[in-house]
Amino acid sequence: GLHDIPSIISLSTTLATKKADVSHLSPRDLLRRDYKEYSFTLHWHPGKPTVKAGLSTVPLQLKSWGSKGKLFSESQTYMQARELHVLGVLTTFKKAKKSGKEKMKHRREMAWIVLSDTGLAERLWLGLEEDQEIRVEKHKKFKTGKVPGHANVRVYKQGNAGATRKATAPLLKRILESPS
Repeated sequence: GLHDIPSIISLSTTLATKKADVSHLSPRDLLRRDYKEYSFTLHWHPGKPTVKAGLSTVPLQLKSWGSKGKLFSESQTYMQARELHVLGVLTTFKKAKKSGKEKMKHRREMAWIVLSDTGLAERLWLGLEEDQEIRVEKHKKFKTGKVPGHANVRVYKQGNAGATRKATAPLLKRILESPS
């Protein structure tokens, strides 16, 4: 069939490589590339406000595009343009195992930026850190840089690399919308 023709195989390989290459994208474009937006009502908050949250999936390790304060500055600009209160940046990438002998290991990180002072950040950190499915731990090596007082930023390594946005989005909803 078609899948056995050498020129088709070669073109398919080239297309897959080009499609996966995000090296030409700016941090803003990386945030926009695979993005979903949600609205949540904070039933636990006295005024029961509605907040906007976004989740961006980025196929690169944070340190390759977000270090030296870039993660926060780019995210803040993006959040202000979209009127977001919360942005979750979910990274997914492959990294060589420590031994170096075995094949690449799939990894995930999460960066969360909260531009709100309603107690939202503390609630989010607690909910994420208690969750048994995604199993986050604070990312000790990634430095967020200087962050203004009104903003909250936290970066995690994700213990369960199999948990995608399909696991994170419902978790975010539970954390933000549960009444207690």
